[in-house]
Amino acid sequence: MALLISLLLSCDRNHQLQDQKAIKIIYDTDMGNDTDDILALILLHNYVDLGMVDLLGVGTSKDHPYSAPYIDLVNTWYKHSDIPIGVVRNAPTVDSIMAIPRYLTTVVDLEEEGEVVFKRSIRDYGALMPADLLYRKLLAAAPDHSVVMISVGMYTNLAHLLETGPDKFSELNGRDLVIQ
Repeated sequence: MALLISLLLSCDRNHQLQDQKAIKIIYDTDMGNDTDDILALILLHNYVDLGMVDLLGVGTSKDHPYSAPYIDLVNTWYKHSDIPIGVVRNAPTVDSIMAIPRYLTTVVDLEEEGEVVFKRSIRDYGALMPADLLYRKLLAAAPDHSVVMISVGMYTNLAHLLETGPDKFSELNGRDLVIQ
């Protein structure tokens, strides 16, 4: 119910926000532990449709084979398949503490007559860019002080970002790039 009220309030205020610039957001999520990540991603997609948000990219800090496909199917469902997805690399897993909920695997694997029900746009999830490098690329391309980073879950990707050095995207190290 709270989600519905939030969406209705957002739609009602849309006419007041027409002249404001969309907030540039990078969303980092441990997609798969529980539903807060999914609801946040759905809200972000709705805000994109309302022109309130420019979702630059989504990264998963959950090292699990269902995390990126789920993000992809949500992006595809909302017709935002152009939003890049980054994945965590070399991260400790917490599956022994928090297993992937059944709803995530059920939605990703759902088939009717041998065809997946929820289409996806990415063919090879193994080829996705590491999230920390995706964040470097997105931050380096954005104007200074123009990006908001939202993290729901583990901070692994953000920690990796802060530890990065200069590369092809920016001559700044990760810490300085985030500050900029």
